[in-house]
Amino acid sequence: MTIFKKSVAALVLAAAAFGIAGSAKAQTPTIESLMAQIAALTAQIAQMQGGSSTGSTTCGTTYGYTATSTLRPGMSGSAVSALQTALNMYGGASLTVDVDGSYGPATSAAVKAFQTSKGLSADGIAGPATQGAIVNASMMAGTNCGTNNNGGSTSTGTLNGGAGDITVDLSSSYSNEEVGEGEEDVPVLAFDIEADDESDVEITSIKVEFSQNTSADSEKLEDYADEVSVWFDGEKVGSVDADDFNESSDVYSRNISLEGVIIEAGDEMELVIAVSALNNLDSGDIDTDQFNVGVSSIRFMDGDGVVTTENYTLDVADGAADDDLEKLFSFEDFAGATDVELRAALENEDINDARVLNVDDTDDTKHEILSFTLEARGDSDVTIEAIPFEITTTGETDPSVIVLEANLWMDGEEIATENVPNDGVVTFDDLDITIDAGEEVEFVLEVELADTDGALDDGDTVQATLTVADIDAEDEAGDSLASGDLTGSAVGDAHAAYEVGFDLELVSATEVKTVTSDTSGTGDQAQFVIKYKVTAFDGDIWVDNTCVEDNDGSEVSTATSYSITNNGSNSTTCVTTSTGDTVDGNAFLIEEGTSETITLTVNATASADAFAQVVLEAIGWDYAAGGDDEVYSFNLVDFKTDPLFLNLF
Repeated sequence: MTIFKKSVAALVLAAAAFGIAGSAKAQTPTIESLMAQIAALTAQIAQMQGGSSTGSTTCGTTYGYTATSTLRPGMSGSAVSALQTALNMYGGASLTVDVDGSYGPATSAAVKAFQTSKGLSADGIAGPATQGAIVNASMMAGTNCGTNNNGGSTSTGTLNGGAGDITVDLSSSYSNEEVGEGEEDVPVLAFDIEADDESDVEITSIKVEFSQNTSADSEKLEDYADEVSVWFDGEKVGSVDADDFNESSDVYSRNISLEGVIIEAGDEMELVIAVSALNNLDSGDIDTDQFNVGVSSIRFMDGDGVVTTENYTLDVADGAADDDLEKLFSFEDFAGATDVELRAALENEDINDARVLNVDDTDDTKHEILSFTLEARGDSDVTIEAIPFEITTTGETDPSVIVLEANLWMDGEEIATENVPNDGVVTFDDLDITIDAGEEVEFVLEVELADTDGALDDGDTVQATLTVADIDAEDEAGDSLASGDLTGSAVGDAHAAYEVGFDLELVSATEVKTVTSDTSGTGDQAQFVIKYKVTAFDGDIWVDNTCVEDNDGSEVSTATSYSITNNGSNSTTCVTTSTGDTVDGNAFLIEEGTSETITLTVNATASADAFAQVVLEAIGWDYAAGGDDEVYSFNLVDFKTDPLFLNLF
């Protein structure tokens, strides 16, 4: 320090002593007010010595800011003085505010400037977050000091080592990314920074450049983007609004200050540039747009406090990402960028598989006929406004004659009811159902059938098909899903309505070789046994006790029919037995509300080498003894044995 500077310092300190002593005559000063005055005088000394109260000249100072309760415009006192002093010392070179203890417009403007530099909400009020940022800045100032691209101190931690350098390489993490309208913080460019072995480094700022290379679309960055952000180790460390970028020859550039980006000596870390899109993009701009994004400079500080700027060659206007730190990306409508998809699929087979529906002779009845799921695939929530179905029937050409009403259930709760029109096309609209991205919701379609004293006859069938391509749905940006985004299918089997009938349940299906031939010209023999339980409802029924091989699908009503694979390579005989009564010698009686187990036994003899498997095809039954007018052929896909290989020796 020169004699002149020492003299100035002595004069200032003497003035400080006089001021403190003088003020003591009026009132006893507090520790806080004394510290504030000392800090202010220290800052004045630094300025008079040709330095600055901010940036690297604060290195070594013992002053530290202590957070207090929230301070706001209109307040006064020692806490405000301490805040003003801290802003002068740690807020950035561009900040200067009189230390007068009065929270006026100048102090509020200084707080806003500091908040903006730290990425905080710039409201001019020194709340906990703002004061915490000042505390961090004051704690770091004594160990590492540097000036960011805006002139302010940016160091946030101790840097070990001395002179240091960095190596930067483009990362392959992102390439040709799509930024959907309304999407936030979509990564478009990443690069790796390695600190050499001599020193930790802190990345204080980077310069980011953009250009749009399709002449038919807008070249203005602010017509597409809302914000550009920088990410480090999963945290946002800097951001700038798109309309704050500077334009030159259709290239948009901006230095972005970073906070807390410290890379230890010998380590390599990744920085990511991300873009947030506007909510409403012009479809004429995003149809063929192509953006280049690049990093043209990186500013860093090493352990010696030396600040260095590394520059990189970019040519973002050439329409190709072929330089140092540069990538291509585009803006898209939300659906195109997120690959949104609404997929339908069948769910509960107990509802969907063909079966008998127990109806009534005098009352209308309700039945579940279709169970399905809708899944929102991709990255977007999906809002469903309308779901259409087609209901078809046999016995009546006009479905509305026998199907009176349709009800839609979601996750066990009824959400909509519609009358069935003449053409059977039912649409549940105004649903406003939102399915979160990646989630799946279960739906059930229920119908109300007429009674059999009216138009409905025993044996009439009803079937429902979800018309997936006509579902009215939107993504979370409010765009309608295209037909290509509505996928899958959900078609239930045809269910038959009966006032009196029976339910069927498979008990077992077995197969075994009974004779293994060792005589030339003699075939293996096997026995196939299928047992099933019949439960009568709303009246007595009679099940035919005869059986017949049926391989052509005729499914005769006069007997229980079965098929056998490779029927030309074997011959069969069969018999049916029951745990119940036999009536008239040709039918099993099953009384209302009771269950009987019927056993179909098929014996087969091979006439050639081949596999053999027996499948139950149909059951002949009726409402009266001796009758055989009805055929049960629903939902018998599981009523089969495993195959056996039978040899002809």
